Amino acid sequence: MKLRHALPTLALFIAALPLPAFAQAPALIEALKDGSGKRVLVTAHRAAHDVHPENSMAAIERAIALGVDIIEIDTRLTKDGVPVLMHDDSVDRTTDGKGKVKELTFAEIRQLHLKGADGTPNDQRVPTLSEALRAAKGKVLVDLDLKTGDLEPIISRVIETDMLDQALFFNGNYAFLEKFRAIAPNLLVFPRAHSTEQAATASSSLKPEAIHIDDGFNTDATHKAALASDSRVWINALGDPDKLVAQGKAKEAIDPLLAHGASMIQTDHPAAVIAYLKSIGRR
Repeated sequence: MKLRHALPTLALFIAALPLPAFAQAPALIEALKDGSGKRVLVTAHRAAHDVHPENSMAAIERAIALGVDIIEIDTRLTKDGVPVLMHDDSVDRTTDGKGKVKELTFAEIRQLHLKGADGTPNDQRVPTLSEALRAAKGKVLVDLDLKTGDLEPIISRVIETDMLDQALFFNGNYAFLEKFRAIAPNLLVFPRAHSTEQAATASSSLKPEAIHIDDGFNTDATHKAALASDSRVWINALGDPDKLVAQGKAKEAIDPLLAHGASMIQTDHPAAVIAYLKSIGRR
């Protein structure tokens, strides 16, 4: 379903259900919304997949056990419209199966085994979005990297699991995010910026909880633009910084990322990043 057709239905979903209250999550939600906060929030990219398959339930559970603040997961729809966790458009790389996610039914995908970091299939199966959200409920925030334009099934699962206050909706289309904010004022929007100017636009138009930036414009000016709406600045350690982290050089990797005010870091090595942040008083 295209967005313009989905909006009325989504509005009914949201109007019919109360916003949730959590026993453990409020502290994380409060920290997320404090753009000037000292604490650096750590995101496990595709969950903690150093030991377990990416986007797996085991990786989600490990991330929670490590004490991350956010898990990033990728969501696609099966042929029969079930939201599942899968980064690629096909299952070839991460499972022992073949084919496009959108051309396989959920029953077919559920039969597949996920592959570990060494490429060997194990007993982990492809999770549904609902399973992932239930595992995270009350424990950790979730960054939904949406790999589909058909968002009604995604929104419905977030609401059905009472996770509206814990799920960040990541997208680079600001008009798209504004429409959802109009429907659900408490929706946690998470815009992608490609320049300081775009970060300023996102800050003023969306007043988001966080703005995703790149190293090329990780500057004081970008941080100032984000702080205009008390938004946190999210930056990736993926790539070269994470290589340094893996070599035990967390200081060399992380300090430059934090130098201009970024206070959310996405990493493939959450345990090491958390340990370093604790050592410098940022956790």
